[in-house]
Amino acid sequence: MYRDQREITYQWGEYFKNLYSPATCAHYDDDWYGHVTNTVTRKKRSLKTDSTATVLPEDVENIIKSCPNGKAPGIDCITYEHLKTAADIVAPLLASLYTGMLKNAYTPDTLKQDIIITLHKGGRKRKDEPNSYRAITLTSVILKINENVLLNRCKLDMLEDLNLQQGGFHDNLGCIMTSFILRESIFYAKENNSAVYVCFLHGKQAFDRVWHSGLFYKLCEKN
Repeated sequence: MYRDQREITYQWGEYFKNLYSPATCAHYDDDWYGHVTNTVTRKKRSLKTDSTATVLPEDVENIIKSCPNGKAPGIDCITYEHLKTAADIVAPLLASLYTGMLKNAYTPDTLKQDIIITLHKGGRKRKDEPNSYRAITLTSVILKINENVLLNRCKLDMLEDLNLQQGGFHDNLGCIMTSFILRESIFYAKENNSAVYVCFLHGKQAFDRVWHSGLFYKLCEKN
């Protein structure tokens, strides 16, 4: 039990620090771990940068104009509204920056600095329990615009082999549509006196602890 305010703050930070650290397991297959790690390392070393890659100012300007208002800034305190008021001026500058990042396959460390804040999940959840809070990461809008530019360049290729029944990542599809399909499937089975088998899988904090090399390995398998 901690009562000192500084100690409480420190322990709170340690909890979320451990939460976002890659998890290890004593029963993990060391040979497989080594194989994946070595494969990913070789793959990264073999990646070649594209010296002809270019990001156009008009693409950046379109992204800036489509960004939502009222979003919290990152550690640099720059908001979307700052960029929108001078989109025609900053777009060529950002396009030059993004082109350099793309050609050199490099992202400056200053753009990767984030602020993590915790929001209470609401309801009757205890306010002195860390699991009752959801951590939100505030990232640089400069980097998020670059991510949107890259997403627009490769979105069609990424979605080409994705099943349309996958609710995520498709425009105009989401949880509401997916739940509607599930409900209609249950009603259809009931009307035809058929049994319905449904499996729900919830990976608790899986995204927070995902093994990046393992994820990269799977992406390489999918080309």
